[in-house]
Amino acid sequence: MNLKTHTLAFAALLLLTACSGSDKTTNADSTAQGEQAQPTQIYTTKAQKENGTVHTPIGNYAFTTTLSAADSLPIVSTEYGNLYRDNIATLHITLDGANIINRTFTKQSFAQFVPKDQEGLALVSLIKDPDRPNELAFLATVGAPDDEERNFFVEITVNPNGNVTLAKTEPKETISDYDNLNIDPDTLGGV
Repeated sequence: MNLKTHTLAFAALLLLTACSGSDKTTNADSTAQGEQAQPTQIYTTKAQKENGTVHTPIGNYAFTTTLSAADSLPIVSTEYGNLYRDNIATLHITLDGANIINRTFTKQSFAQFVPKDQEGLALVSLIKDPDRPNELAFLATVGAPDDEERNFFVEITVNPNGNVTLAKTEPKETISDYDNLNIDPDTLGGV
């Protein structure tokens, strides 16, 4: 083989080596200790959807709340080292078919109600407030998906014109915190 053939073969080998990297995230600590690196698991909460009707003297309001993982939001890393996809929630309310509100929420929507020193939190729940069945009242939970002691609760009240009021609230006794997080180990998905 001549020099030109050796040079082309060497260049092809370098190109092949550079392009053969893994696209999975790995744990650098394991690799540094000589162990085989494991992919990092990113957990996703189970999608949530609630439909209902609120009966008022003005009329019957139909509502839908949804909560789903959002690829567009940063990954949440909890103090336990677990990684979670953050969620996005929607609240849609109509009166006799007319749109009253169609609003999207992220955990940033509730930042004023969460202490600034809290890290590793996600939007984990948006539900109808069961203690106020005849009002357009909903509850959002911002918290650590793997630590129920670090949950912060925000009440969302919507008036008949669609104006929204947010207020910090305490956990409701009628609601089990972890039931509303929708984290089901059998349906957690990794990336």
